[in-house]
Amino acid sequence: MRPLLTTSRAEIVAYLEANGVAHVEDSSNTDEGYARNRIRRQVVPVLRQLNPRLTESAAETMGYLRTDNDYLNAQAAAACQNARWAEDDLVIEARYIAQLPAAIAPRAVRRLLEMMGDGSTNCSAAHLKAVVELARGDDPSAVVFLPGGRLAQRVYRELLLTTQSDPLPPFLPTPLALDGETEVEGTPWRVRCRPVRCPDESERKPGALYLAQGALEGPLVLRPRQTGDAVTLPGRGGTKTLKKLFIDEKVPRRERERIPVLADGRGVAAVAGFGPEQSRTAVPGQAAYELLFWKKE
Repeated sequence: MRPLLTTSRAEIVAYLEANGVAHVEDSSNTDEGYARNRIRRQVVPVLRQLNPRLTESAAETMGYLRTDNDYLNAQAAAACQNARWAEDDLVIEARYIAQLPAAIAPRAVRRLLEMMGDGSTNCSAAHLKAVVELARGDDPSAVVFLPGGRLAQRVYRELLLTTQSDPLPPFLPTPLALDGETEVEGTPWRVRCRPVRCPDESERKPGALYLAQGALEGPLVLRPRQTGDAVTLPGRGGTKTLKKLFIDEKVPRRERERIPVLADGRGVAAVAGFGPEQSRTAVPGQAAYELLFWKKE
């Protein structure tokens, strides 16, 4: 708040003298080594000769600019309402930024960074412009590095604002207890498994998945993803590598190595939080393993 911004120095001094109010004069005010004083003592008098109403005109202009600024910021904030959180990352369809006018798009980027915390404090106009260009570009995986350990990344049609934190170290492979509960050390995940006859759809436990025992080869192990791991999730289209699946589902980079993959001698049988490999799923009446994955609080 600067309530005296539109009041001239002469008016302030006159008020102080009329009301007997003591005040302190900053000793640096006469030092023309400071640019502000050179402007005040050398430039402003010349401008005032050209326009005796300089103070009033400047105050009026600043009022208009503040009104314009408030409006543009409100438009930027409205566009940012389309963003959503994916754990610690902020995601928004790139088009919401790309289609904004040049006066609003950088403000929207700054607003998104403010929503993440203090990452916008050191962002220059060049940083903001780079993120806008990222949203308007056609590179599906381009990245812009930002101050404060943040980065903006294109993930196909979306803009992802995240951190540059190093990924957490992968956990050690853990054998799955086929009739009991397994805690995957180094992750927040637990798995409960029991052998059953695969029930009908109407009788299945909410959130449970059922793997056909006959479709599994060798011991079942909960491990981190490996290069080349791929899965075909029921009802989710074709086969995807886990790398692409995690990117498409906006899993933060830091968390990707902590998602347990249930695997056997043939490869991926299920992925915690996503579901079973379609070719391993049981049908009603088959000998199966019932699995429940959940995260510890």
